[in-house]
Amino acid sequence: MIRYGYSVLPYGEEPLERSFERVARYSYDCIELLGDPDRFDVGQINELQRDYEVSVRSICMIYTPQTDLVSSDPGIRRHTLAYIRDMIDRASEVGVEIIPITPTANMKIRPEAELEEEWRWAREGIREAGEHARRAGVRVVIEPWNRYETYLITRLGQAVEMAREVELDNVGVKGDLFHMNIEEESIPAALRSAGTLLWHMDFADSTRAAPGRGHIDFEHVMGALGEIDFDGIINMELLPAAGDPFLSIKGGSAQEFKEEYTSAAISHVKAAAAKARV
Repeated sequence: MIRYGYSVLPYGEEPLERSFERVARYSYDCIELLGDPDRFDVGQINELQRDYEVSVRSICMIYTPQTDLVSSDPGIRRHTLAYIRDMIDRASEVGVEIIPITPTANMKIRPEAELEEEWRWAREGIREAGEHARRAGVRVVIEPWNRYETYLITRLGQAVEMAREVELDNVGVKGDLFHMNIEEESIPAALRSAGTLLWHMDFADSTRAAPGRGHIDFEHVMGALGEIDFDGIINMELLPAAGDPFLSIKGGSAQEFKEEYTSAAISHVKAAAAKARV
């Protein structure tokens, strides 16, 4: 059965309890937290899950120049794996099912080594992370980003290829409609092609605002998910249309991403699902 979640990304630095309350009020099943070890309080999170009956099922991992699985610096690659293992361990304590991995740092758009070598580093790193995750009862999903944020894995088919090479039964793929809107010739066709390896979805419209605020056809998307019997989580990951969206959030100019979009996103997608008979 499909479950619906909302990412805390556009909520900025508000108290976590306020985020849980809002997500619960609009009848989401889940909330997605940030993979920030310094802000990850297992006891607080478990208490909030009980109080608001909203579960944490996924984490938005943070990939920076210091957390880059394909860095040409072996020390950074080792540090990245340590970060991923740490977040897997903490996430497992709050019931997280899914940890996403994108092999490169966000906004890194040029390789530092031969692409074949970086692909090998990515495969080895994801396999090591996947083996650790399996021991913790967590699944790993490989997430493509668009060409303006990465260069190594930009399409869902590439993520599927990597997952198959990793050869672990707890490693699959994740689709993100905002990135797919830029990179895929057909979003529904890409989803159908991923098939049973597709375990998690991030939803946003073409503008990265709430579904219904752009030109993505969500009825067709939900229909494709229905065809492959998708039963994972649809997570709303929305951000302002800005070169640095987090600056807009911190500046307080993205208030629509709180009450307005939290409400609108789930309403629009559930209506599309009903039309698609999913």
